[in-house]
Amino acid sequence: MNLIGAALLFLIALLFALAGITRAGVWLIERRSPPAGEFAEVNGARIHYAHIPAPAGADLTPLVFIHGASANLKDQMLPLKPLLEGRAEMLFLDRPGLGWSRRGNNETLAAQADTIAALMDRLGIAKAIVVAHSFGGAITTAFARQHPEKTAGLVFVSPATHPWPGGATAWYYKLTAMPVVGWLFSETLAYPAGMLRIGDATACVFSPNTLPDFYLQNASIPLVLRPSAFRANARDVAQLHDYVRA
Repeated sequence: MNLIGAALLFLIALLFALAGITRAGVWLIERRSPPAGEFAEVNGARIHYAHIPAPAGADLTPLVFIHGASANLKDQMLPLKPLLEGRAEMLFLDRPGLGWSRRGNNETLAAQADTIAALMDRLGIAKAIVVAHSFGGAITTAFARQHPEKTAGLVFVSPATHPWPGGATAWYYKLTAMPVVGWLFSETLAYPAGMLRIGDATACVFSPNTLPDFYLQNASIPLVLRPSAFRANARDVAQLHDYVRA
């Protein structure tokens, strides 16, 4: 066997090994982070959500929470639900493709906004204040533009709503959003590399504040390292700059 053939066989074996490590990692992540809510089929997607009905004597307008990139419904539900429970009806959801929600036909920010509106209809929430964090800010602007009759108000927390100089994002988002190459990367390298970097990357997000104890585990952040979620997240981020600029 010549050197090129041996190198090719080694590369194939390495990819299969990384794919096996990823599959085992996905199993472990899902075992440690089971669904925290319920599921509904909405606009061709299976959406995972947690709905807290309005209590008697609620003094606040219903609240809908839209999380950011790489996250899931726990990111907002863990800190905010205890502060607001008993005062308002609340809806937390995994955006399509992230957390435990399936992607469905939700490749654009506008489509995701429509799916959130449809879920509100399913649950009988006629109008709400939408609370958006980070990337969720872009989804929320689409929601307010397309569904003003459902929008009682908007709350933006560190939102992605305007263009930033250069429009740059992390290299792995661009790579993963590419056809074929992105699929291969997400199925082999994204999980092992992501697990090595996830602590430092999350600490960077919180900087200059300190990363809260047990945040990664409690908020189930490793769910984003599953291949399908990693690709959905990358495709979202890849279109963000063009959307907010438009």
